[in-house]
Amino acid sequence: FFHLVQALLYSYTPFLVIFWVCVSAILISLANAFYVGYSFRKHGSVSILFLLRTLRWIASAFVSVLFIPLFYVFLAVLTCNYSTGYLYSFTHPVACWSGPNLIPAVVSLIMLVFFTLFSVAIAQTFYDDDYSIPKTIARPHSRFDLAVLVVKMVLVLVSQLGFNYPILMAIVYFVSISMLCAVHVILLPTYNHVFNMARSGVYMSVLWTSACYVASTVLTLMGGEPPLLLVYMTLAGALPFLALGAFATNVRYKRLADVVANIKSAASSSSDHHHHHHRHSLSHQPN
Repeated sequence: FFHLVQALLYSYTPFLVIFWVCVSAILISLANAFYVGYSFRKHGSVSILFLLRTLRWIASAFVSVLFIPLFYVFLAVLTCNYSTGYLYSFTHPVACWSGPNLIPAVVSLIMLVFFTLFSVAIAQTFYDDDYSIPKTIARPHSRFDLAVLVVKMVLVLVSQLGFNYPILMAIVYFVSISMLCAVHVILLPTYNHVFNMARSGVYMSVLWTSACYVASTVLTLMGGEPPLLLVYMTLAGALPFLALGAFATNVRYKRLADVVANIKSAASSSSDHHHHHHRHSLSHQPN
C-alpha cells in the first residue's frame, strides 16, 4: 500500500489526474460562487439553498484541511531544478516549462495566484460553528486565521524549495509554530475559552516537538545520530507543554477579565458619582 501511494504521488501521469481534479474542483466552486452572488444581487435570495451551504463548506475546507494539499499540488509542477531543467517532485525526469508539463505549469501558476487570493479573502471571513449560541463571545476578527494561512504557505514553500537545507526547514518550522503559539494566546483567549485552552496546549506541544526536531537536525548535520534519549524527551515533553499552553491561555483570559472588571467598576463609580452630584445640585436649587 505504501509503495502504491508513493507511486501515485511521485509519478507524473497519475499526478496529472489529481492535478486536473483539483483544478476542476476549484473552477466548479468558483462557478457556484458566481451563481450565488448573482442570485443574491438579482433576486435577494438563492433559489437552491443547497448551493449556498455547499459554497460555505467548500470555502471553509479550502482554507483549512485542503489548503496544504491543494497548494502542494499546484506548486509541484512549478518547482524546477534549473540546473537540470527538470522538476524536483517526480521520480522520472519531467521538463519544467516544455513538453507535457507546459500547459499544467501555466494553469498551475494562474490557479496558485487565484487560490492564494481566494484563501486570504476566505480566511478573513468568520463562520460561526454553532448558530444556536444565545450570545456572541468576543473574538478579535481574523488575524489568527490569517497567521495560520501564512504559516501553511511558508511551510509548503520551504518543504518544496528548501529540502536540500534541512536546518533551514527545521528553523522555519520552529519559528512559525512559535509565532502561532504566541498569536493564539494573545488574540484568542476569550472565544470558546475551554476549546482554546486545549488548542493552545496542542500548539505548545507541537512547538516542543519542533524544538526537538531542530536539535535532531543539528546533531545529524554534526555527523552523529540523534540519541534515543531525544526521542524519549520528545514524547515525555508533550503532556507538560500541553498543560503549559492551556495555562498560558488561562492566565491571559484572567488578566483580560480583570481589566474588563476594572473598567466596568470605574464606569459604575463614575456614573454613581455623577448621579449623586446631580441630586446634590438639585437639592440646593432655590424654590
